[in-house]
Parts: sequence; C-alpha cells; structure tokens
Amino acid sequence: MAKLNFTLVFLLVFFCITANVLILFVTDWARELKYWEAKFEAEVEELASRALMLSDVRPPLNSKTTIVKHDAIRNEVEHPYSFKVISKSPGCESVYPTKGNVFLLILVACRPKEIKDRILIRKTWGKVKVHKNKPILVKFLIALPSNILERSLVEDEIAEYGDIIQGDFIDSYKNMTLKVLMGLKWAGLKCPNATYVMNLDSDMFVNVYNLVTLLETSPRERFAIGHLIENAKPFRKKDAKWHTPVEMYPDQYYPPYLNGPAYVMSGDLPGLIFNASSQVTYLPWDDVFVGIVMKKIGIEPLSGKHFEDYPKLDNTSAILNAIKGGIATHVAHQNEPNPTLSEIWKNVSKSIFIN
Repeated sequence: MAKLNFTLVFLLVFFCITANVLILFVTDWARELKYWEAKFEAEVEELASRALMLSDVRPPLNSKTTIVKHDAIRNEVEHPYSFKVISKSPGCESVYPTKGNVFLLILVACRPKEIKDRILIRKTWGKVKVHKNKPILVKFLIALPSNILERSLVEDEIAEYGDIIQGDFIDSYKNMTLKVLMGLKWAGLKCPNATYVMNLDSDMFVNVYNLVTLLETSPRERFAIGHLIENAKPFRKKDAKWHTPVEMYPDQYYPPYLNGPAYVMSGDLPGLIFNASSQVTYLPWDDVFVGIVMKKIGIEPLSGKHFEDYPKLDNTSAILNAIKGGIATHVAHQNEPNPTLSEIWKNVSKSIFIN
C-alpha cells in the first residue's frame, strides 16, 4: 500500500513539474511569436504606408492614357507612377566640392541580394576615382528588398558605404525601368554637371581606363553609345519572357535602342530622358523604353565596340584579354568571392601605368 502511495505521489509530482515546464515553454513561445508577429506587422505597415508600392507586374496605364503610335504627340499621357529616393547617397558636389564636375558617373543597377557583386566592383574598377585627371563616381541602384533580412543587410551597407541610391518601390525584374528612371532622375538632380553617365548591369566588369579614353574625344551633348539593337520586334507570344501585348506597344518594330547591360550617354540626357518619359507608355523592358524616349526627343543612339564582351567564364586568359581590350565585359554574378577577377584587374591596372 505504501509503495502504491509513493508511486501516486511521484506521478503527481512528475505531472505537476511537467505541466509547469510546458506552461512556461508555451508562454515563452507565445511571447516570442507575438513579438515577431508585431515586428512583421510593423514592417508591412511601414511598406504599405509608402506612396508607391509596385508588385512584380506591369503597372496599369493611367486612366488618361490614350494608346497611339509611339512617335505621335501624347500630351495627355501621364506617368503611371511616381517614386521617391529613400537613401541619402551624397551627390557629386559632396564628392567634388568645386562644382560637382564629375567626368563619368556610373550607375550600376543591381538587386539587393547582389552584395558580392558590389563588393567586387568596390575592390576593383570601382576604386578608380580619377583617370587622366578626370573624376569618376560609381553609384548602385536598388529598390526595396522583398524580405526583412535583405532589408537589414542593405541598410547596413548603405550606412557603411554611402554609395547606394534606393527607391521606394519593390525590387523586381519588371520594375527595372523604374530603377533606371530613378538613376536618371538622381543624375539630373544630384549630378547635373557630369560630363557622361553610364548605365550598367551588376554582372558587367568595366575597364574605366578604356572608357575614359573613348569619351575624351566623344561629343558632350545629345550623345549616346553602346551595343546598338536595330529592327527588334516585340514578343507577342504570351509565354515569352518579354511578352509585350499590342495594347502595351502597338508598332511592329522597336526603334533603335542601346542594349541594357552597358551604355553611355552625355550628361545632358538623363534629365531630358526622365522628363520626357512621362509622355511614353510604360514598358518593363528598360533598354527598349529608354530607346523609345530617345526617339521621342530626337536622339540617335550610336553603335560602339566592346560594350558587351562575353568571354568563356572558365577561361582566365579569355577574361583577361576581354577586360584588357574592352569596355564592359560580362563576368556573371558573384555567388562566391572571385580572387581571379581581382588579380586580373591588378594586371590590367599595372599595364596601364607601366605604358
């Protein structure tokens, strides 16, 4: 009997202890869950309160928009969205206080998660601040990350480097046109005295020495050069990556345009293109859209060599020769640190100063 009582007491005590532990665990878990739910809701509320939030879809045309031929006058067309720059990246005058006379401003369009691409650029060709007494400035264009972790990392990066221009719209492929327009707007407002402005994708590697040499003898107004695309047709098939329905763009051919990975324009064009962009029907294909705007303002883009070189990425010698002799070379996104590219750039830089 005594043994039975002891067993019952033991089980009762064990049950009480276990129940208390479970209650504490559940309470603590609930408290933690409530904290993260509140934090998530705050983040969502902060995002939702912004004046502009774009999803990964084509923005609808404004109700006042009339679909007509792209070369016709469309004063009634309004830009479907506005946006704000939410990072405080210093303009050209803060870097070069005299008049902010930057010779070459390079705007690198990238996704928030492409941190290693930005690190590579900062450690190689982005370190070149002056060549032939001509100032060079590099800025990165990003929009809002889609998750909280990426946003935190981007905020740290902005605080550390101050070279990121960030817009208040969701960072997605179909918002690439907005990202480019954001860069052009920033250039026109914060770097109006730049002699040239380059648009660049983050997986391209720039030989700034060759580029400065090319631009030294180039026109300084109404000038644009890169890999010229002519007689391109819109993709009408619905399953195509660049599907462009007739209501988005009615013509059979696009006007000549400079392919997106790398092109340069004179410093007077960013402001002109941005201002005229509100009179052109929005397209998510940024290079085509800029080409349409250029046609509207009477700019004829020029064909340039070596703005898009694609060497075999498993051939170090081919990459070296492409970078050494070219202007913009495709090196792919940097998923892991690539010491080979750093060594190649040291080799290229050394050859410039030895010669």
